[in-house]
Amino acid sequence: MKATNFKISAWVLLALSLLVGYDVESVVVAQPGNAAVTNGEPTGPEAVAAKLAKMSNGELQRYALKLYGEEKFAEALVVYAEILTRTPTNVFAFYNSACVQARLGHPSKAAKLLFNAVACGFIDFERMIHDADLDSVRDEVEYVAIIESRTELRDAAGRRLEDLARQLLGSKAIIERDDAVRMIYGADLAAETFDPMKVDLEAQLKWQAEKLFGGTPNSFVLVLIPTPETAQALIGSTRVGGFYDHDSKRLVTRDLGPSLQHELTHALHHAQEDRLGQKHPIWIQEGLASLFEMYAIDETTGELTVRPNTRLNIVLNLQKISGLSKWSKFFTLSDKKFVGSRPRARYAEAHAIFQFLSEQGVLIKWYETYVAHFAEDATGRLAFMKVFEVEKLSEVERKFRNWIVTKARVPVGVLDSQASLGLWVADQGANDGVEIVGLHPGGTARRSGIVKREVVLAVNGEAVYTVEELIQEVLKYQTGDELTLRLRRGRRYHEMKIKIRPVTQPGRTEILQAPGALV
Repeated sequence: MKATNFKISAWVLLALSLLVGYDVESVVVAQPGNAAVTNGEPTGPEAVAAKLAKMSNGELQRYALKLYGEEKFAEALVVYAEILTRTPTNVFAFYNSACVQARLGHPSKAAKLLFNAVACGFIDFERMIHDADLDSVRDEVEYVAIIESRTELRDAAGRRLEDLARQLLGSKAIIERDDAVRMIYGADLAAETFDPMKVDLEAQLKWQAEKLFGGTPNSFVLVLIPTPETAQALIGSTRVGGFYDHDSKRLVTRDLGPSLQHELTHALHHAQEDRLGQKHPIWIQEGLASLFEMYAIDETTGELTVRPNTRLNIVLNLQKISGLSKWSKFFTLSDKKFVGSRPRARYAEAHAIFQFLSEQGVLIKWYETYVAHFAEDATGRLAFMKVFEVEKLSEVERKFRNWIVTKARVPVGVLDSQASLGLWVADQGANDGVEIVGLHPGGTARRSGIVKREVVLAVNGEAVYTVEELIQEVLKYQTGDELTLRLRRGRRYHEMKIKIRPVTQPGRTEILQAPGALV
């Protein structure tokens, strides 16, 4: 049935699907004879089933995408049928199956699969609109109903994300929805921490939406700020400060500073890519996100200033040993190679390139040029040549390398000879500041009343969310200066004034083992 003569609400269709239900098997599974997975292996149904049964869910996802990329659509459909057998509400298996059926010339089946994807929570309507694989489905009744009702469907998805936040964080967490910027916050924080954090976050959202990405996210994004224990369960590796999953529209962070700001940038960037139908290479995605880990925006002029970031030290080390990547290769790195081979160096180089653009005053111009000429060159090479008005990329690369040698190393700690608080601190012990893990026996804080496990929230009114930020704040001051610390001890908040000075060394009989970074 086509949708050219009448309109039908997606909500009506959803109700019908819940009451009657689509025969999923009939629209997913390929016709007999088309379902063989070859590659030199037995192609009978039993052999194929045995092969798929041995694969994990992740392996099935990767295998299906591989077959899809090779345009082995019937074979890919068999794999997606197996995925849906195991996980019957898998949103992206439904969506990708729809794309496969459309490519196989079955628009009606594709439309029903799309509707199942939406019923299970798919809300990335911009991707659906721009996906060329779905061109044959545009007139199907389910597709038209989905697109016409996408505002209501997004709203329903927002409510589901709110429920998810309550489920993950518990009843005591702050759950707040901001329709203006399509953000849902789930935060295990006190209100006095959450409120200023939200103000800072929305300032970033506003700047990026206006200056870079042309708007806020297309669908609601869930921003989760859990306790350290819950964050560990959700994130896993302690090497990862947070993540943003664009498919589920879920952002999880360990801290309110660099990790949150990095992942929020991804959320806005991916939304713009969907609107434009573009897929930017990973060096641009991660370079832009890392640029906003530590920054300041002038409230009067709106000018962006990139603050020191220890990623720069890695680039300085690479430059010293002639280990910097050639741009012609770096710009074409696949996602797998970027994160799989020397990832800390890759991230640092991408950050440095965007810091260079920012300090040259051409960050916005470069990005606008890149987006405008994406169809001609997706790597970013052309944008550099146009913005810097040169004929060869190597000319800009040379200027970048000359810029690097002018940069100073970013301090990674406060030296014993420098004025300090006399505190040892560490990341990931708190989600709202920096945990104190020890007091230096020769430091000024030892007799102040500060105790281990307290959390430093701010220095002279400047919020600090990571050890790196706290180090930079302390290094702004000199011996004898009095600093006001905002601290949290359990659920009690208080302030304390401390005069900073260099630590004195312990006697020879004392063995001093630093449990964290000195500030």
